[in-house]
Amino acid sequence: MAVFRYKGRNMYGKLVQGKMEAESPESLEATLRRRGISQITIEKIEGVSGIEGILYKFFGKRGVSLRALLFFTRQFTTMLKAGLPLTRILDILSFQSPGKRLREVAKKIKKDVESGIPLSTSMMNFPTIFSSLYVNMIKAGEVGGNLDRSFERVTEFLENDYRLRQKIKGAMSYPMFVLVIAFSLGFFMLTVFVPRFAGFFADLNVPLPAMTQFTLNLSLWLKKNWWIVILGVVGLIIAFNLFKTTPYGRERTDAFKLKMPILGKLNHLTVMARFSATLSSLLAAGVPLLQALDTVGGVLDNVIIQREIQKIEERVRRGETLSKPMEESGLFTPMVVQMTAIGEETGELEEMLMKVAQFYEEEVNRAVEQLTSLIEPLLILFVGGIIGFIIISLYLPIFYMVGQIR
Repeated sequence: MAVFRYKGRNMYGKLVQGKMEAESPESLEATLRRRGISQITIEKIEGVSGIEGILYKFFGKRGVSLRALLFFTRQFTTMLKAGLPLTRILDILSFQSPGKRLREVAKKIKKDVESGIPLSTSMMNFPTIFSSLYVNMIKAGEVGGNLDRSFERVTEFLENDYRLRQKIKGAMSYPMFVLVIAFSLGFFMLTVFVPRFAGFFADLNVPLPAMTQFTLNLSLWLKKNWWIVILGVVGLIIAFNLFKTTPYGRERTDAFKLKMPILGKLNHLTVMARFSATLSSLLAAGVPLLQALDTVGGVLDNVIIQREIQKIEERVRRGETLSKPMEESGLFTPMVVQMTAIGEETGELEEMLMKVAQFYEEEVNRAVEQLTSLIEPLLILFVGGIIGFIIISLYLPIFYMVGQIR
């Protein structure tokens, strides 16, 4: 993925500009045109596939957290259902929204709405905050005259998505925390605790077991070269992020996420849940199927999945049913395919997809519980193994001496 700088004009002639990540200038142009932007000029920001790309990811103009966006949307929905006009709602949100960025955006959108620009069109100017899914659902509500219901659907979608992300985050954060503690404790013992035994063993003047000698040598090396370890870890992190900014690296990383041991199944279940929930929400809001499929691809942040959805979209555009290319892609489970086929036959596609989404959210819950129960004993063994190895290696010479005395 590269970063591009773009300029264009929306349907009201207002200048819009910014920076966005995209696979190519063509894909970015297609995305912008779907958002109603014309007279587009695109310029690649040089060097973004390297160090500058990483700096842009960390320090570039960012969106807001999903939690903050959910709070913003929930407030908007409540006030809209209470009958407040849009300008009044946006005025309130410009003071009460969580975070400076959202408050600034609310002020800018209010000015646009006061000048006669539709809410969804104004939201298009902030793609790092309002996704194409968000904008399309609001636009469908404006066209259909049920904006409050569209905001309700967006709120429901964001709540489900936030809950799903938190479950995955919780499943990943615990083992990462334990691993960091384990390596930190091991590093402390080797650089502070073990060196105190080195002088004691030297005074004994006895041959040391290989296990003890290895621990002492490792301790001595770490104490002198600890900075190499830190630089090495930082270098690996930077190298991995550099690798992910390249098209090949992004593709390999996303493919590994779906195939990696243990976690691959969890990632795949999450994809099924998010795909079904997203497509169902868009269709329920009145977004046409082809436009909904295009939006779903952008929501699922995985190039492997995006490519398959693009293929499915093209086949649907040629007149095929949705379920057939889904089945042939090999990406979707039989349940998703069959429920989609039933939905197409009965004319209740969005209802069937929502049932699928609810089923896979429960499957994600079970997978997280199973993963936690599997990882916990493995982590205990790992941490105990590190500490136990160091302690046993230090006490082996003492046991040897006691045996000699007896």
